[in-house]
Amino acid sequence: MFSVKLPPERADDSCSLCFILEEDASKYFQFIFNVDNATIYWKHVRAYDAVNVFGVPKLLTETMNALFDNYHLHHHSTALLEGIHLSFKKSARSCSS
Repeated sequence: MFSVKLPPERADDSCSLCFILEEDASKYFQFIFNVDNATIYWKHVRAYDAVNVFGVPKLLTETMNALFDNYHLHHHSTALLEGIHLSFKKSARSCSS
């Protein structure tokens, strides 16, 4: 389960919490963005028990696949959220000592 921030054109939608399975990530991405030429990725954000669903243009995915054999793609917001969580965790430890 994770919170969904809907774009302004869908602000009247009643869905504020959603359950998502990895195999439904593409459907969720299409619901929010309605983009056809993207490769959809799904990453678990462990610090918040949430998921980050994001898309990369198919041309970029094809190019990366042609250039690299085994690469891992990371979205900046996943790293940002995990970094914020770690920062607050360290800050709480230093305040309690």
